[in-house]
Amino acid sequence: MRSVIVAFYDTSEKIFESQIPLLFVGKRNQNLGFYSNNYCCSKIDLLFLSGFKNYSSKYKNDLKSVGYVLHDVLSIYSELDARYSFLNKYSDYDKKCFLRWLVIKNYFPGEKIIHYDGDIIFNEDPEVIKNKVEGKTFVLQGCPAFTVISDLNWFEVYENQLNEMNVDKFVNDQDFISYLIQNKLLIQDDYKDVLSDYVAFENPLWPKRNKDDQIFKYKRTNGIDYFNDKKVLFWHMQTSFKFYLSRFIIRERFLKFFNNKLSLDANEKSLQNSLINKIYNFLPSYSSRLFVYNYFFKKRDLSSVLNDKVWWQEGVFNGRRDKI
Repeated sequence: MRSVIVAFYDTSEKIFESQIPLLFVGKRNQNLGFYSNNYCCSKIDLLFLSGFKNYSSKYKNDLKSVGYVLHDVLSIYSELDARYSFLNKYSDYDKKCFLRWLVIKNYFPGEKIIHYDGDIIFNEDPEVIKNKVEGKTFVLQGCPAFTVISDLNWFEVYENQLNEMNVDKFVNDQDFISYLIQNKLLIQDDYKDVLSDYVAFENPLWPKRNKDDQIFKYKRTNGIDYFNDKKVLFWHMQTSFKFYLSRFIIRERFLKFFNNKLSLDANEKSLQNSLINKIYNFLPSYSSRLFVYNYFFKKRDLSSVLNDKVWWQEGVFNGRRDKI
């Protein structure tokens, strides 16, 4: 079973790393001792649909040194891009998301895979995760950021359904995949048993699935994050969560007199939001994932946010925020 990340940003390596900090994550994995038991067999395959030619040899070698195997799959993607012209209705980004599954299928034929989005920060060794989910096929909470495919018929069904897709019916590949799962076209194994030792969620803004879930107490021990003494499986640093954290950083640095809850809606009318948004517009670096990663996964932990005083929603976290 392969661990796979698909990348597709036609930018410089500096911009790429600032928005998809794979080198940061790879270094962090090593610092946490991931891969140490069987490093030679535990690397992550990194498939570049585009952009590979833009990156220097040094950057590529740095990525290799922290556990990635790099693959330039532009030729495979280009063939699919031409064949699936009906997907041109979507943005280039969304079209690549739709077609990444066919690239994986064609590049690793007959192989089981675990797919991770490039904006995931691991809180467990990917090799341990692989052993836990072996034999399962599922999409975590309907979000393809973490997708396990052991039943290779998944690829066949996806491709067949894509060929027949009504483009006016779906927003993106997540919407499409969720539809296929809901209509029992794609296999969706029950994964709760294999992930019972972890707290797993696809969007950290909603770690509780329903109001009856237990209240969480957050802590970080030896670099690993826990909710109620259970490991968080990983952090999916998708745009909405990253934006929430970057708004908090601005408040923490420049608006310390606000110490109440930070609203989820940045457009909600309040003096606090107005000031945060004005400062945010003048500090573009604060919007990068690399900036947020460094702030919360290198300089400090997440306790200043994941507490009942600051977190936007009631009844999710207990405990007060730590003093800075």
